[in-house]
Amino acid sequence: MKPIQNYLLATIIIACAITIDAVAPKLLYCEKAGDQTECVYQVTGENISHPQEPSMLYRLKNVPFALCSKAKCKKINSKTAHCICHTYGLKGDDKRERISVGPQNLKATQPARAKDGKLKTVISNFSLANIKHGQKIPHTTCRFKKPTGWANCYGASCKVQYGNGRPKAICECPIVKTKIFTSIGPKNTGQCRTKSDEIWSAATIGQDKNNKAIVGHTPCF
Repeated sequence: MKPIQNYLLATIIIACAITIDAVAPKLLYCEKAGDQTECVYQVTGENISHPQEPSMLYRLKNVPFALCSKAKCKKINSKTAHCICHTYGLKGDDKRERISVGPQNLKATQPARAKDGKLKTVISNFSLANIKHGQKIPHTTCRFKKPTGWANCYGASCKVQYGNGRPKAICECPIVKTKIFTSIGPKNTGQCRTKSDEIWSAATIGQDKNNKAIVGHTPCF
């Protein structure tokens, strides 16, 4: 990048940072690659074991992804769950359906494709693609007296399955146990408890706040 572009980029970053609360995710920079865009944010609260440690999240546009936010998954064993999700970020999807937030950068989130161009694998990201525009973002905070399992599909690699309607994404997600988690799947706290072989796709409260703040933020770029 040329010096003048670096200077302009730094100026824009400073201007953007003023609009973001100090405790909110911090926008570092944005880059474009063809019709795809990547904006990089520094956050805390992502690391489940060490929530105070800083980490990076990536707001991506026009990158196909799996969305598992409403999935009720089947346990494969004590460590892994089988989740049937949906694929978004496709040609023909509207703008909201083409924006996602994930833990991996633009290059690492690129899908694998077959020779005919069809998707083979996608990465599971957070998005509001399955929420109607203008609808209040639903979520249920599930609280338990002891650590309880949920499927952490965030960043998981998923196999794409074509059929009628929107392509499905078949994901095998690691199971995490915490006393509190949040999910769009259960409609109320009474649905937090599942059958012994089932588990919700979910996130920690910190992850949920970061994702919603970033996906709803309009970068200055």
